[in-house]
Amino acid sequence: MPEGSITGLIGPNGSGKTTVFNLIDNTIAPDAGLITLAGRRIDTLPSWERAHLGLGRTFQITRLFGEMTVLENVVAAQRSFSWRQLGRIAVSGAEAAAADELLEFVGMRAFRDQKAQALSYGQRKLVE
Repeated sequence: MPEGSITGLIGPNGSGKTTVFNLIDNTIAPDAGLITLAGRRIDTLPSWERAHLGLGRTFQITRLFGEMTVLENVVAAQRSFSWRQLGRIAVSGAEAAAADELLEFVGMRAFRDQKAQALSYGQRKLVE
């Protein structure tokens, strides 16, 4: 697919749409072929490395930590995050700055201190 394009994958039930996504996100391993992202082969990488290259997947049902704030949810997805951080002190520093930047990008910075469970479905999808 060309860089910057929006591409749809359509087809009847059973045609392999979900299988394609499962291959891309490493839910299942391919039998043959290769998968690339931005010119880099990713089918040999574990899921977490694919995520850190920018590959993400969301599902119809959102899976946020409802009792955590929007900011904490975004920080939890960062490579440098550890669960100990949430237990010690409020999220701050470089992780919070990076999360704020991402929230600004998707138009959700104003909600950074709200509990994720208070968001609408569309807002939850943006945070996810």
